[in-house]
Amino acid sequence: MGADETTPAYASKDALRAMSHPVRIDILQFLRHKQSARAADLAEALGVAANSMSYHLRILAKAGLIEEAPDLARDRRDRVWRMQREQLIRVDAEGQAEGYRGAVDQVGLAAIEWIRSGWIAQDYGGAGKENLGRGTVTISSARLTFEEAQSCIDEILAVIDEYSSRHRDADGNDLEDDNPDLDSFRIAGVVLPDVGRHDATS
Repeated sequence: MGADETTPAYASKDALRAMSHPVRIDILQFLRHKQSARAADLAEALGVAANSMSYHLRILAKAGLIEEAPDLARDRRDRVWRMQREQLIRVDAEGQAEGYRGAVDQVGLAAIEWIRSGWIAQDYGGAGKENLGRGTVTISSARLTFEEAQSCIDEILAVIDEYSSRHRDADGNDLEDDNPDLDSFRIAGVVLPDVGRHDATS
């Protein structure tokens, strides 16, 4: 799950800007599970118009987050996309060019909107589904070294991956399961320094 020798440890400004939209976060998490997907299937699965999907895919590809996979296409008209990197979650503004902090802010707001949009889109009347209108939010803080904080998010991601794989095959496809209790859940993990309260008085 972590960065390897060919994967930068920190997200670039261009990658952060590309990720700063809830639809593009949806695309990345979809491809992360499925390994690859046709543009048409992505549009249908995420409820996005085909022309809008093409626009978002181009932005992600330009930033180096995804790439076309012609070897997986059924014919020349078929456009298949896959993740170019497994994940880009760490940010570090130290020594970065001007605008990096702004890009960090943008992707943070997009992640919050991704969660918020999933929350408010639910039918709180239930619409016959037992879990709609129900969710869990937990907020906590801890005194840690930077290395411990990095280890914390790695462990959180490992747990998320373990749960995400329970009802999917090795290729990330949903397993055929007759369990009526299965549903999709949005999960986000964030670890960042707590600066606001303490710095405000210094």
